[in-house]
Amino acid sequence: MLAAGSNLAYQWYRNPGADLISGATASSFSPPTTTVGATSYYCVVSYAGTCGTAPSVTSSSSGTITVFGIPTATISGSSSVCQNSTASVTFTGANGLPPYEFQYIIADGIVPPLLQTIVTTSGNSVSLPVPTDNIRNINYQLVGVSSNVGSSPTCVADIFETLTVIVTSKRRALSIPMQMEILMEILPRQ
Repeated sequence: MLAAGSNLAYQWYRNPGADLISGATASSFSPPTTTVGATSYYCVVSYAGTCGTAPSVTSSSSGTITVFGIPTATISGSSSVCQNSTASVTFTGANGLPPYEFQYIIADGIVPPLLQTIVTTSGNSVSLPVPTDNIRNINYQLVGVSSNVGSSPTCVADIFETLTVIVTSKRRALSIPMQMEILMEILPRQ
């Protein structure tokens, strides 16, 4: 805030709510970055001298200052699926603004592990199909998330979460022929 004169007092406020900011009585003010959300600030300058009076002057608003949260992410899906079935792994972002970009590694013993990315197209979740053509264990390692992708600022966080999907063979029900069941009932059990 630039004001001319002597014996001036400053008091900063935040909107919404016209909340007085305790201790913010200097001619300049640095907004805190600890609270997520959109806030605007303004200052009221008044004469603090003892020689007469002067009306207070209110500055124009600072404009909206938006503090973005540090994004978080989770990975979910079935931990066991049948071979040649349909399955997926879902990445979900929170505490940020979409779109979210998830960085992950797939380790399946067939293809060498490689850092890959996938971006939400709407909302905060995106699903990835699980290849179920081979019997194996597939480890999906979520290693990072970015929010507000494609805009400024993009907020980034490291995440370390793993989901193991076990692809198993389809099980067949055993059927015992009727003659075997009858024979089992006739023979004494030991």
